[in-house]
Amino acid sequence: MASQVPTIEKTDPADVMSIRKFQALRATLLISEVPDILGNYMELVVQFGYIILFGTVFPLGAAVSYLSNYVQIISQLRALNFTRRARAESCIGIGSWMDCISSLTQISIITNSA
Repeated sequence: MASQVPTIEKTDPADVMSIRKFQALRATLLISEVPDILGNYMELVVQFGYIILFGTVFPLGAAVSYLSNYVQIISQLRALNFTRRARAESCIGIGSWMDCISSLTQISIITNSA
């Protein structure tokens, strides 16, 4: 009894490449990443600190910050078309970040008054 060797169908190389391109595109764009909440809050608090602490030295900083945040929001909205949203988590407040913001506010009152 002769053993039969399975044959592999011959496919068009262009079809194989288009399938591979689609799989690579899907793997890179439609990934569900865990959001970096700590980094996002840290970025916002640092930006808030720069604006309130050095607002008297560089008054144009608030406008630059506004423009930067606007561009970031638009780019994130466009990115939502190609990525999956992360699962929402519920929480009460922003935690210890509120303490940081209130401390920065109190320090800025002293520095801006001086």
